[in-house]
Amino acid sequence: DLQGVFDAPDGFQSEGCAAALKKLFPEATENQLQRVSKAKTFEGALIPPLMEEWLGLERWTCVLEDAPAGRSNPGAFPPDFEEYNDEPEVVRAAIASNWRALQTASAKVQDNEEIVCSVIQQQPWVLRFASPRLRDDPAVVTMAVQARGFSLKYASDRLRGDPTVVRAAVAQDGSAMEVAAPACRDSEELVGVNGDAFKFASERIRGDAECLLAALQRNAWAFQFASEDLRDDPDITERALELNGLNLEFASPRLRDDPRLLRVAMAQNSGAYRMASARLQRSARIHRGYLRQQNQIDRCCVS
Repeated sequence: DLQGVFDAPDGFQSEGCAAALKKLFPEATENQLQRVSKAKTFEGALIPPLMEEWLGLERWTCVLEDAPAGRSNPGAFPPDFEEYNDEPEVVRAAIASNWRALQTASAKVQDNEEIVCSVIQQQPWVLRFASPRLRDDPAVVTMAVQARGFSLKYASDRLRGDPTVVRAAVAQDGSAMEVAAPACRDSEELVGVNGDAFKFASERIRGDAECLLAALQRNAWAFQFASEDLRDDPDITERALELNGLNLEFASPRLRDDPRLLRVAMAQNSGAYRMASARLQRSARIHRGYLRQQNQIDRCCVS
Protein backbone atom coordinates (compact mmCIF):
# COMPACT_ATOMS: atom_id res chain seq x y z
CA ASP A 1 0.00 0.00 0.00
CA LEU A 2 2.75 2.45 0.95
CA GLN A 3 4.65 1.59 -2.23
CA GLY A 4 1.60 2.80 -4.16
CA VAL A 5 1.88 6.17 -2.46
CA PHE A 6 5.50 6.57 -3.53
CA ASP A 7 5.09 5.15 -7.02
CA ALA A 8 1.93 7.06 -8.02
CA PRO A 9 2.74 8.20 -11.58
CA ASP A 10 1.40 11.73 -11.15
CA GLY A 11 2.82 12.35 -7.70
CA PHE A 12 0.83 13.02 -4.59
CA GLN A 13 -2.04 14.59 -6.52
CA SER A 14 -2.77 11.45 -8.54
CA GLU A 15 -5.73 9.13 -8.18
CA GLY A 16 -3.33 6.24 -7.56
CA CYS A 17 -1.85 8.02 -4.56
CA ALA A 18 -5.29 8.88 -3.19
CA ALA A 19 -6.38 5.25 -3.48
CA ALA A 20 -3.22 4.04 -1.75
CA LEU A 21 -3.67 6.51 1.09
CA LYS A 22 -7.30 5.49 1.50
CA LYS A 23 -6.32 1.84 1.75
CA LEU A 24 -3.52 2.64 4.19
CA PHE A 25 -5.74 4.87 6.37
CA PRO A 26 -9.28 3.51 5.94
CA GLU A 27 -10.68 5.53 8.85
CA ALA A 28 -9.63 8.86 7.34
CA THR A 29 -12.26 11.04 5.66
CA GLU A 30 -12.02 12.12 2.04
CA ASN A 31 -11.40 15.70 3.14
CA GLN A 32 -8.50 14.64 5.35
CA LEU A 33 -6.96 12.58 2.56
CA GLN A 34 -7.23 15.50 0.16
CA ARG A 35 -5.35 17.67 2.63
CA VAL A 36 -2.65 15.03 3.06
CA SER A 37 -2.30 14.68 -0.70
CA LYS A 38 -1.18 18.32 -0.77
CA ALA A 39 1.54 17.75 1.83
CA LYS A 40 5.11 18.60 0.95
CA THR A 41 7.58 15.75 0.55
CA PHE A 42 11.16 15.17 1.54
CA GLU A 43 13.11 12.73 -0.63
CA GLY A 44 9.84 11.05 -1.59
CA ALA A 45 8.49 10.55 1.95
CA LEU A 46 5.52 12.24 3.55
CA ILE A 47 6.48 14.52 6.40
CA PRO A 48 5.20 12.39 9.33
CA PRO A 49 3.95 15.22 11.58
CA LEU A 50 1.61 16.35 8.79
CA MET A 51 0.17 12.86 8.70
CA GLU A 52 -0.25 12.90 12.45
CA GLU A 53 -1.64 16.43 12.64
CA TRP A 54 -4.17 16.07 9.81
CA LEU A 55 -5.13 12.43 10.22
CA GLY A 56 -4.63 12.20 13.97
CA LEU A 57 -3.06 8.77 13.55
CA GLU A 58 -0.26 7.07 15.40
CA ARG A 59 0.48 4.85 12.41
CA TRP A 60 2.40 7.54 10.55
CA THR A 61 5.51 5.75 11.80
CA CYS A 62 4.90 3.17 9.07
CA VAL A 63 6.06 5.83 6.62
CA LEU A 64 9.45 5.64 8.28
CA GLU A 65 9.51 1.89 8.91
CA ASP A 66 8.09 0.58 5.64
CA ALA A 67 9.11 3.17 3.06
CA PRO A 68 11.10 1.99 0.02
CA ALA A 69 14.83 1.43 0.47
CA GLY A 70 16.86 4.60 0.43
CA ARG A 71 13.85 6.70 1.48
CA SER A 72 13.05 5.04 4.78
CA ASN A 73 14.04 7.83 7.15
CA PRO A 74 14.70 11.22 5.57
CA GLY A 75 15.66 12.66 8.95
CA ALA A 76 18.32 10.14 9.89
CA PHE A 77 22.05 10.65 9.64
CA PRO A 78 23.60 8.91 6.63
CA PRO A 79 25.64 5.82 7.70
CA ASP A 80 28.93 7.60 7.05
CA PHE A 81 28.06 10.31 9.58
CA GLU A 82 26.43 8.32 12.36
CA GLU A 83 29.62 8.51 14.42
CA TYR A 84 29.18 12.30 14.56
CA ASN A 85 25.64 12.36 15.89
CA ASP A 86 27.05 13.23 19.31
CA GLU A 87 28.72 16.39 17.99
CA PRO A 88 26.54 19.50 18.55
CA GLU A 89 27.94 21.41 15.57
CA VAL A 90 27.33 18.49 13.21
CA VAL A 91 23.82 18.12 14.55
CA ARG A 92 23.19 21.86 14.13
CA ALA A 93 24.21 21.65 10.49
CA ALA A 94 22.05 18.58 9.94
CA ILE A 95 19.06 20.21 11.63
CA ALA A 96 19.47 23.31 9.48
CA SER A 97 18.80 21.02 6.51
CA ASN A 98 16.15 18.86 8.18
CA TRP A 99 14.89 19.20 11.73
CA ARG A 100 14.18 15.45 11.93
CA ALA A 101 17.91 14.88 12.33
CA LEU A 102 17.33 15.35 16.05
CA GLN A 103 15.47 12.02 16.05
CA THR A 104 18.66 10.05 15.49
CA ALA A 105 20.99 12.32 17.43
CA SER A 106 22.57 11.03 20.62
CA ALA A 107 20.86 11.22 24.00
CA LYS A 108 23.37 13.93 24.94
CA VAL A 109 22.27 16.14 22.05
CA GLN A 110 18.59 15.41 22.63
CA ASP A 111 19.15 16.67 26.18
CA ASN A 112 20.81 19.88 24.98
CA GLU A 113 18.27 22.59 25.82
CA GLU A 114 19.77 25.17 23.47
CA ILE A 115 19.66 22.86 20.45
CA VAL A 116 16.21 21.47 21.24
CA CYS A 117 14.72 24.92 21.77
CA SER A 118 16.20 26.18 18.52
CA VAL A 119 14.55 23.29 16.68
CA ILE A 120 11.24 23.78 18.49
CA GLN A 121 11.14 27.31 17.11
CA GLN A 122 11.22 25.79 13.61
CA GLN A 123 9.05 22.75 14.29
CA PRO A 124 7.22 22.30 17.64
CA TRP A 125 6.59 18.60 16.93
CA VAL A 126 10.28 17.94 17.59
CA LEU A 127 9.44 17.91 21.30
CA ARG A 128 8.78 14.22 20.63
CA PHE A 129 12.52 13.61 20.22
CA ALA A 130 13.69 15.64 23.20
CA SER A 131 15.04 13.93 26.29
CA PRO A 132 12.66 13.01 29.15
CA ARG A 133 14.20 15.83 31.18
CA LEU A 134 13.33 18.46 28.59
CA ARG A 135 9.87 17.02 28.00
CA ASP A 136 9.33 17.61 31.72
CA ASP A 137 10.67 21.18 31.58
CA PRO A 138 7.77 23.71 31.77
CA ALA A 139 9.64 26.39 29.82
CA VAL A 140 10.57 24.06 26.95
CA VAL A 141 7.14 22.46 26.74
CA THR A 142 5.35 25.81 26.95
CA MET A 143 7.44 27.08 24.04
CA ALA A 144 6.31 24.09 21.97
CA VAL A 145 2.61 24.20 22.86
CA GLN A 146 2.34 27.94 22.30
CA ALA A 147 3.39 27.32 18.71
CA ARG A 148 1.51 24.04 18.23
CA GLY A 149 -0.92 23.16 20.99
CA PHE A 150 -1.21 19.47 20.18
CA SER A 151 2.52 18.99 20.80
CA LEU A 152 1.35 18.69 24.41
CA LYS A 153 1.02 15.02 23.48
CA TYR A 154 4.79 14.63 23.83
CA ALA A 155 5.12 16.38 27.19
CA SER A 156 5.67 14.40 30.37
CA ASP A 157 2.68 13.03 32.26
CA ARG A 158 3.28 15.66 34.92
CA LEU A 159 3.08 18.59 32.50
CA ARG A 160 0.07 17.20 30.66
CA GLY A 161 -1.65 17.65 34.00
CA ASP A 162 -0.20 21.10 34.70
CA PRO A 163 -3.00 23.72 34.38
CA THR A 164 -0.64 26.47 33.21
CA VAL A 165 0.90 24.36 30.44
CA VAL A 166 -2.44 22.88 29.41
CA ARG A 167 -4.03 26.33 29.27
CA ALA A 168 -1.30 27.52 26.88
CA ALA A 169 -1.77 24.45 24.69
CA VAL A 170 -5.56 24.65 24.59
CA ALA A 171 -5.47 28.38 23.86
CA GLN A 172 -3.47 27.60 20.71
CA ASP A 173 -5.44 24.48 19.72
CA GLY A 174 -8.56 23.28 21.47
CA SER A 175 -7.93 19.70 20.39
CA ALA A 176 -4.90 19.65 22.74
CA MET A 177 -7.44 18.92 25.45
CA GLU A 178 -7.61 15.39 24.03
CA VAL A 179 -4.12 14.60 25.34
CA ALA A 180 -4.38 16.51 28.61
CA ALA A 181 -4.64 14.68 31.92
CA PRO A 182 -8.14 13.63 33.05
CA ALA A 183 -8.17 16.26 35.80
CA CYS A 184 -7.65 19.00 33.20
CA ARG A 185 -10.37 17.62 30.95
CA ASP A 186 -12.69 17.90 33.94
CA SER A 187 -11.84 21.55 34.59
CA GLU A 188 -14.52 24.07 33.58
CA GLU A 189 -11.91 26.83 33.48
CA LEU A 190 -9.54 25.01 31.13
CA VAL A 191 -12.29 23.68 28.85
CA GLY A 192 -13.67 27.22 28.64
CA VAL A 193 -10.42 28.56 27.20
CA ASN A 194 -11.28 27.32 23.71
CA GLY A 195 -14.65 26.24 22.34
CA ASP A 196 -13.00 23.40 20.43
CA ALA A 197 -11.88 21.86 23.73
CA PHE A 198 -15.46 20.94 24.69
CA LYS A 199 -15.32 17.92 22.39
CA PHE A 200 -12.61 16.37 24.57
CA ALA A 201 -13.96 17.45 27.95
CA SER A 202 -14.97 14.96 30.60
CA GLU A 203 -18.39 13.34 30.51
CA ARG A 204 -19.42 15.48 33.46
CA ILE A 205 -18.64 18.75 31.67
CA ARG A 206 -20.26 17.63 28.42
CA GLY A 207 -23.39 17.03 30.46
CA ASP A 208 -23.31 20.44 32.16
CA ALA A 209 -25.71 22.97 30.63
CA GLU A 210 -23.70 26.05 31.65
CA CYS A 211 -20.48 24.61 30.24
CA LEU A 212 -22.22 23.80 26.98
CA LEU A 213 -23.73 27.27 26.63
CA ALA A 214 -20.34 28.83 27.30
CA ALA A 215 -18.72 26.59 24.69
CA LEU A 216 -21.40 27.49 22.14
CA GLN A 217 -20.42 31.14 22.40
CA ARG A 218 -16.95 30.18 21.17
CA ASN A 219 -17.85 27.30 18.89
CA ALA A 220 -21.39 27.11 17.52
CA TRP A 221 -20.82 23.45 16.60
CA ALA A 222 -20.06 22.33 20.17
CA PHE A 223 -23.66 21.16 20.60
CA GLN A 224 -22.90 17.89 18.81
CA PHE A 225 -20.53 16.87 21.63
CA ALA A 226 -23.01 17.48 24.42
CA SER A 227 -24.54 14.62 26.39
CA GLU A 228 -27.68 12.90 25.14
CA ASP A 229 -29.69 14.48 27.92
CA LEU A 230 -28.72 18.00 26.86
CA ARG A 231 -29.39 17.26 23.21
CA ASP A 232 -32.88 16.17 24.29
CA ASP A 233 -33.51 19.34 26.31
CA PRO A 234 -35.83 21.72 24.37
CA ASP A 235 -34.52 24.91 25.98
CA ILE A 236 -30.84 24.05 25.54
CA THR A 237 -31.45 22.86 21.99
CA GLU A 238 -33.28 26.07 21.15
CA ARG A 239 -30.31 28.13 22.35
CA ALA A 240 -28.00 26.01 20.20
CA LEU A 241 -30.25 26.41 17.16
CA GLU A 242 -30.36 30.18 17.55
CA LEU A 243 -26.59 30.20 17.13
CA ASN A 244 -26.41 27.52 14.44
CA GLY A 245 -29.55 26.15 12.84
CA LEU A 246 -27.69 23.15 11.50
CA ASN A 247 -27.28 21.91 15.07
CA LEU A 248 -30.72 20.39 14.54
CA GLU A 249 -28.87 17.42 13.04
CA PHE A 250 -27.48 16.60 16.48
CA ALA A 251 -30.69 17.03 18.47
CA SER A 252 -32.56 13.99 19.72
CA PRO A 253 -35.04 12.34 17.31
CA ARG A 254 -37.86 13.71 19.46
CA LEU A 255 -36.69 17.31 19.03
CA ARG A 256 -35.94 16.94 15.34
CA ASP A 257 -39.65 16.22 15.03
CA ASP A 258 -40.65 19.44 16.83
CA PRO A 259 -42.14 22.02 14.39
CA ARG A 260 -41.36 24.96 16.67
CA LEU A 261 -37.68 24.07 16.95
CA LEU A 262 -37.51 23.52 13.21
CA ARG A 263 -38.78 27.08 12.68
CA VAL A 264 -36.13 28.39 15.08
CA ALA A 265 -33.45 26.48 13.22
CA MET A 266 -34.64 27.58 9.78
CA ALA A 267 -34.73 31.20 10.90
CA GLN A 268 -30.99 30.92 11.46
CA ASN A 269 -30.21 28.64 8.50
CA SER A 270 -32.82 27.45 6.02
CA GLY A 271 -30.69 24.36 5.38
CA ALA A 272 -31.85 23.04 8.76
CA TYR A 273 -34.94 21.82 6.92
CA ARG A 274 -32.91 18.86 5.71
CA MET A 275 -32.04 17.93 9.32
CA ALA A 276 -35.65 17.64 10.46
CA SER A 277 -37.52 14.38 10.86
CA ALA A 278 -38.93 12.70 7.77
CA ARG A 279 -42.43 13.56 8.98
CA LEU A 280 -41.73 17.29 9.10
CA GLN A 281 -39.95 17.24 5.76
CA ARG A 282 -43.10 15.72 4.24
CA SER A 283 -45.24 18.51 5.70
CA ALA A 284 -46.55 20.63 2.83
CA ARG A 285 -46.77 23.78 4.99
CA ILE A 286 -43.19 23.48 6.25
CA HIS A 287 -41.93 22.65 2.76
CA ARG A 288 -43.59 25.79 1.37
CA GLY A 289 -41.92 27.84 4.10
CA TYR A 290 -38.56 26.34 3.16
CA LEU A 291 -39.10 27.20 -0.51
CA ARG A 292 -40.06 30.77 0.36
CA GLN A 293 -36.85 31.19 2.31
CA GLN A 294 -34.82 29.77 -0.56
CA ASN A 295 -36.51 32.16 -3.01
CA GLN A 296 -35.69 35.09 -0.74
CA ILE A 297 -32.07 33.99 -0.58
CA ASP A 298 -31.94 33.64 -4.37
CA ARG A 299 -33.38 37.13 -4.85
CA CYS A 300 -30.84 38.61 -2.46
CA CYS A 301 -28.02 36.92 -4.34
CA VAL A 302 -29.28 38.24 -7.68
CA SER A 303 -29.71 41.77 -6.39
